[in-house]
Parts: sequence; structure tokens; C-alpha cells
Amino acid sequence: MKRILLSLSSVLACLMILAACNQQGPSIGVLDEAKAFRDNPAATAAMEFLKQESAPLQKAAGDAYKAMQKDKNEATEAAYREAMEKLQGVMGPEQQRVVGLLNTEFERVIKEYRKAKGLSVIVARKSVLDADEAVDVTKDIIAEMGKVKIDFAAKAEAKDSKEEAKAAPAKTEEPAKAEAGEKAEEPAK
Repeated sequence: MKRILLSLSSVLACLMILAACNQQGPSIGVLDEAKAFRDNPAATAAMEFLKQESAPLQKAAGDAYKAMQKDKNEATEAAYREAMEKLQGVMGPEQQRVVGLLNTEFERVIKEYRKAKGLSVIVARKSVLDADEAVDVTKDIIAEMGKVKIDFAAKAEAKDSKEEAKAAPAKTEEPAKAEAGEKAEEPAK
């Protein structure tokens, strides 16, 4: 761990020296990734989307739990387990999808910001022992993420239509294959 920190510090010091020699503005940006990812408006929209998507499933699980508490039997326990499995089965992948979309946009914004500002590198705050506030780009990245509009619902609908489109040809191919098989069998008779 000490070796990694020492290496990172050395690289950062070299980059800062190069920046000073060029007498250009800072060519390094320092980003508090956790803060920028957590505090940006797109992340807030993602959380709200997930909250709305999970609400009916959470209500069903809560209702099943209350029913189980009132009358504990195999049927109510099974209904509760089923509601929880559905909640976890639907929302787990949905959360991964939404976070993936958000992360893709986050990385794109960072890359575009770096290029637009002429920075050589943007490093994670946790990798830097000390840095001047002038090189902190966290607020700028949060502001840029505020301009990003991700329609999480539309992307989910597009994914569903693609899956349906893939399933539709498979259904139409099966009868065609069956007919071809029947025709191939007829001459053998």
C-alpha cells in the first residue's frame, strides 16, 4: 500500500512539475468521484426513477408481509416469499442497468470535460495526498452532470422492444423449421 501511494505521489509530483515548467494553467484535475457521482442531478433522477419503479413491488411485498403477520400459514408465507423474490428479481437488474447508464454518462462527461479544459489527466481525490483547490474539478463535473438528461424509462422500453423483436423471429422460425422438417420427411416415406 505504501509502495502504491509513493508511486502515485511521485507520478503526481512529476506531472505538477511538468505543468509548472510549461507555465500553462493546471493540466491536472482532481476529482472526488464519490461526491461527484452521488451529488449530481442525474444521480438524483436515477434514484427517483428506481424509487418509482420499486414502489408497486414494495407495496405488494409489504401487503404480503402484513397478511403473513395476521394469519401465518404456508400460503401467506409463500405469497410473501414470492413478493420479495419478485421485488429483488426485478429491481436488482434494474438498479444495475440504471447505475450502468449513469456511470456511462459520468465517464463521458469526465472525458469531455478533460478535453475541453485541456487537462492531461484527471485523478481520483482518494489517490492524491494533497492538492491545491485550483485543480479540484468536482464542482465542475457535478455542474456538467446537471446538464445530462437520461430517460431511464425510455431506455428500459427500448430494451424490452429489442428483446421482444429477438423473440418474435424465433417464434416464426420454429414453424418454418417444423414445416421444412415435415417436407424433408415426406420423401423418405
